[in-house]
Amino acid sequence: GHCPTRGDKIVSNRSMQKVFDKKDAQFTEAYGRYYAVVYGALYSRTGDPDAAEDMTQEVFIRFFNKMEEAVNPRAWLLVTMKHVLYEHYRKVKNMPDELAESEAFGDVSLTFVNGFRDSRIVIDHAIEAITDEIDRSIFDLVAVQNYTYEETGGLLGITRRQVNYRYGLIVRQVLDFLHQKGIRNIEDLL
Repeated sequence: GHCPTRGDKIVSNRSMQKVFDKKDAQFTEAYGRYYAVVYGALYSRTGDPDAAEDMTQEVFIRFFNKMEEAVNPRAWLLVTMKHVLYEHYRKVKNMPDELAESEAFGDVSLTFVNGFRDSRIVIDHAIEAITDEIDRSIFDLVAVQNYTYEETGGLLGITRRQVNYRYGLIVRQVLDFLHQKGIRNIEDLL
């Protein structure tokens, strides 16, 4: 067999062990840090704890195998999560490609919400920037507490369409606020 060499010296088992230990530590750190975020996002999209668990495992298996390529683990995990979700919709739910794609990749507000749970401070500042009380309530009910537009409208005494429209404006307002803070992608908040 061929031994990896550095100059004339054969790379020792000990230095290989260091490489493995380093990879192990990186994986353990990313797993500890992002498991709940990935699982939470998948669970909130599928409503199925077992499917969410399986998909989360799949995301982290892929991460382990491609870790060297993952410059930004958060962003890498988020993108991979969307691919795994897409495959789930396609295979398990038997959705046509376009629908699976829009379900997995299309809903900005969901990514927005899910990525946000662990970023309360930034969000709280963004929400404080929403000066209108009704808008603030809409954002809190829809984004934070997962109420539907219908339920939110009922609670606030406005129509579902008004909630939908205003929520879209609020999301843009919050995104603009984040852009001013130098956050370009939702992934940066994960």
